Amino acid sequence: MIFIFTGEQGSGKTIFLKQVLEILYRENLKVSGILAEGHWENNLRSGFEIVDIETGEKTLLCNRSEVAGDIAYRNFWFKPGGLAFGKEILNKALAKMPDIIAIDEVGGFEIENGGWAKNIDQILRRCDIPMIWTVRQKLTEAVIQKWLLNDYQIFNVETDSVLSVTEAITCFILNEGKKSVGKEIPNGNDGNGK
Repeated sequence: MIFIFTGEQGSGKTIFLKQVLEILYRENLKVSGILAEGHWENNLRSGFEIVDIETGEKTLLCNRSEVAGDIAYRNFWFKPGGLAFGKEILNKALAKMPDIIAIDEVGGFEIENGGWAKNIDQILRRCDIPMIWTVRQKLTEAVIQKWLLNDYQIFNVETDSVLSVTEAITCFILNEGKKSVGKEIPNGNDGNGK
């Protein structure tokens, strides 16, 4: 199951994800993965740090300044060390088999086979660990198509509540991936357009 947290650029997807993860952690669920914390400079997104959800360790993922060896994608220069750090975290998460893996964010870079695309492929092939992905609203359908997702639920961070989303995820995990009878997921799309 993939839980997709969607919203417009700058809508608070990462903050929403952090709040959900804090509750899951308090519920004693094992959470692994990565966060992309954004930075602003002069009202402009200036870059992102990649954060290990388990340890809090972080490093620069990308910014608007090119350094030799950087990988250009749109308006940002991705740092090889930041990409390697995130990939290592996701590889370790797969080995640990947590209750859920979070990937913030899955976007155009991944659709074009960059960023975390290979890690996502590997996780989807090797196990049934549920995942949370943050995805810009305009890219949601492309991400679903890229990975041919059938088992997913979409939550909009601007309209769904942290508590209802966390309850839906917890219910899914505790019921070993089976949808619980009588539990409706508020405003959630169940992957079948319902």
